[in-house]
Amino acid sequence: MKTSAGQPQLAPIVANALSHVLNTQFNLSAQALSEPPAVPDGYASKLQSRIDLSGARVQGEIVLSLPDALANLLVAHMLGLPDTATASDADKLDLAGEFCNMLAGQIGGALTSSGYINDLSTPRVQRLEAGASPGADSDFNGAWCCAGQPFTLSLSLRFEPT
Repeated sequence: MKTSAGQPQLAPIVANALSHVLNTQFNLSAQALSEPPAVPDGYASKLQSRIDLSGARVQGEIVLSLPDALANLLVAHMLGLPDTATASDADKLDLAGEFCNMLAGQIGGALTSSGYINDLSTPRVQRLEAGASPGADSDFNGAWCCAGQPFTLSLSLRFEPT
């Protein structure tokens, strides 16, 4: 599905990627939020992973931000541990990068199917203060809730016409 300018519609691409990755890899689902979530009480920081997407007709960045509690739960699901298990900081950072990488792979594949062949960088993961903003203006900012935990995914992409 494309916009009137011939560019892919990002919302359905991101929704499909999230649904596929969360269901397939973690046996979880997410509900879309109408606005970015407020910082949950008690969270001093969040994990953020960035992946560059580049091709002849598309350039940009995919940014995933999630709280420690969600990263902890996703690590438990990925490793087959109880939901109450506590993951190490290194495991949560690895998870943030891998989760973003899986989402970027799905998004990149959908863009390739729309005629925007691309390559993805390796994830760059960092810990930020919980109130920190994702950075530059984005073409797509989505917010979801998974297992009671809010997270965001932003895409900043520039498309070249055919």
